[in-house]
Amino acid sequence: MPNHIIDGGVTGVSIMLSHLTGMKLGVFLFLFNLPFLIIGYKQIGTTFAISTLFGVFVMSLGTALFLPVPSLTQVLLLSSVFGGIISGIGVGLVIRAGGSIEGLDQSRFVWIISEEYNEIGSTVSTDLGRGVTYLNGEGGYSGDVKKVIFCVITRLEEAKLKSIVDEIDPSSFLAIGNIHDVKGGRFKKKDIH
Repeated sequence: MPNHIIDGGVTGVSIMLSHLTGMKLGVFLFLFNLPFLIIGYKQIGTTFAISTLFGVFVMSLGTALFLPVPSLTQVLLLSSVFGGIISGIGVGLVIRAGGSIEGLDQSRFVWIISEEYNEIGSTVSTDLGRGVTYLNGEGGYSGDVKKVIFCVITRLEEAKLKSIVDEIDPSSFLAIGNIHDVKGGRFKKKDIH
């Protein structure tokens, strides 16, 4: 534990237990991430579970093989800044790829305006297992009649949804926002795996 600084969450608890017991950090990382893996499998599906298992395995193996790493500096502030930057880059890469780190997921609402609404809606339903609602809209400037797709997804599905929309209609309008709570309707993911 260089400079006696640790991370938070599952990683922080794993670091502390590794330090106290002398066991490899990778063992604790793997064990403490298993419950999230099981919950993710039940809530999101097999594909998510397999990719998450792979990520957890690689992270655990990597820490088991490559730690300890010598400290770059003994200055606590610089150590904290470097640790934050490196951790932030890693988390950003995982989130950008549609993954999850330590914890469950949040719901997002999505508005999509596209001439290819049927194909996008159908693909979202089949590839993500999410229902879509088609709304009638009208362009405020042009007065053109538009179909608007509305759906609710999880944050983990956001990258896949963006990929679907970009592949089918790169010129579409896409707006995504956070939802505090989802109730009613049929917000239960269809099994696609």
